[in-house]
Amino acid sequence: MADDEREGVRLWAVRIATGVATLLVVYVLSTGPVVGWAVTRQVSSGDLTDQQLEKLDTQIERIESFYAPLIAVYDRCPPFADAIDWYVDLWY
Repeated sequence: MADDEREGVRLWAVRIATGVATLLVVYVLSTGPVVGWAVTRQVSSGDLTDQQLEKLDTQIERIESFYAPLIAVYDRCPPFADAIDWYVDLWY
């Protein structure tokens, strides 16, 4: 009986660890499309009104806040920065 309980706990631990790892991978990989979108919006911002520019600035600030942990790693780890640069370049 105790072995069954331990096996159940192990199974849930593996599921939780897999879920957390998946979320971390998706978080990192989401930088490509998001940066691609932001760059495209900034390039085409010449056609935007002042109100739309303010909204865009707010959106970009939120994006920077959301990705602050990755930005910190990016700034401190050149191999990671190179990999992210390569990946982001695929999106725009």
